[in-house]
Amino acid sequence: DTDEITAIAIGYDITESKAAEMKLRESEGRFKELADLLPQMVFECDVAGKFTFINKSGLELFGRTSEELERGATIFDGIHPKDHERVRENVGVIAKGGSTRGNEYTAVRSDGTEFPVVAYTSRILRDGELVGYRGILVDVTERRRAEELLHRSQESYRDLVENVDDVLYTLDRD
Repeated sequence: DTDEITAIAIGYDITESKAAEMKLRESEGRFKELADLLPQMVFECDVAGKFTFINKSGLELFGRTSEELERGATIFDGIHPKDHERVRENVGVIAKGGSTRGNEYTAVRSDGTEFPVVAYTSRILRDGELVGYRGILVDVTERRRAEELLHRSQESYRDLVENVDDVLYTLDRD
């Protein structure tokens, strides 16, 4: 009685797949580094609206932490409830391939303060299938402030001109 052990081995050369994996990691690293350099919020979320990525500026803008992101923060966590329905409508348009570039919403920081933002969002497709959304959120607080100052200045000038008893006129060079 002879005990025989038979073994069959199959080997695969995985050099190409390891190289592709390394390139993918490098590409992801570049994306994250570039996104973290931007002063605007860069984000990605799944089809349900759960964030899968937020850059450093986005976390700082909303006063959030990466741990909150990992616990399942959604796009609705940082948007005022009065805008939730409009967000749903716009996401529906984007999901169907439409464009809703530059939607303005009222955002809410973790401390409850509100501020105006404009969202630029597109869909993420894999093999033709919708898997999520990515975009940029721009804080437009300073722009709103400048518009308000300009509006007040125009009103003051208009009041001054309309209430002067003298004749006012303008001349051009000719």
